[in-house]
Amino acid sequence: MEEIFSKGELYVQELAGEAEIAQTRTHMAQNNRLDNFSARFIQSQLLFNITSINENDQVWISFLIGKPNLIEIIDAFTIRINKTLIISPLEDVFFENIKVNKQVGLLFIDWETSRRFRLNGKIVEDENYLTINIQEIYGICPKYIQKRSFQYTNKIVKVFNLKKGTEITNNQKLLIEKANTFFLGTRGLSNKADASHKGGKAGFVKFINNNTLKIPDYSGNSMFNSLGNIYENPNSGLVFFDYESNKMLQLTGKGEIMFHQKNKLDLKESGNTGRFWLFKIEHWILTENPNQVHWSFINYSPFNP
Repeated sequence: MEEIFSKGELYVQELAGEAEIAQTRTHMAQNNRLDNFSARFIQSQLLFNITSINENDQVWISFLIGKPNLIEIIDAFTIRINKTLIISPLEDVFFENIKVNKQVGLLFIDWETSRRFRLNGKIVEDENYLTINIQEIYGICPKYIQKRSFQYTNKIVKVFNLKKGTEITNNQKLLIEKANTFFLGTRGLSNKADASHKGGKAGFVKFINNNTLKIPDYSGNSMFNSLGNIYENPNSGLVFFDYESNKMLQLTGKGEIMFHQKNKLDLKESGNTGRFWLFKIEHWILTENPNQVHWSFINYSPFNP
């Protein structure tokens, strides 16, 4: 029988002193099929985050947006994404990665209600569709999601300005430091990919040197899916989105857990958990005008420390 939690998740649960709490929530981590609610929810979504892995085992996470009817439910174990309805650039690193690794992790968020579902599985691509065979799916709490809405601009961007590099620039550093939201891609030893959301007040992600971020781990569902993966496999990816200038910054690198930080400032910045993790940037991709939508900010999550 397959264990509900991975060795990494169990380790981090113990490290955080929340192993007993996690055991009461095992029902959230063992579902591999869509029910009526999750099927309707996912089918209604117009955007999603997706984690993929390249030929060098680097983990990347992407932010893809499409038109209505983007996602189709095939059956309780299968979803299909219509590539012809994606308005994000097909030059995104995701499309290259799935040619060499079929494991993907998806995150669906309704930005106006803060509901969200995480899903992982194997992907099959053909000319018009991305078909995903579900291995795990579960809903998670709406904490730390800043509510937003978006509208299509109907402005056709024919050329996506895409740049790559290894050294973070000052402008990219500012984009990260003012962010109140980012998305995290991880993969543990089981090879299952995962995509998750991280949010807080603007400035909650900080640089401790030119290529290393320090990120708080707030109180959550106690399962530690992402940090459990990072404990097993530090390769991970982040994506930040500047909703005003319409720029997307994707990062790949390595994560490291840093718990039990008990000084006054660390407790304040972590929402009193004393838990952080580090991310060392190895490569980045900056895409200008990655979609044709206009975002509007609604309000901050009431759960933000």
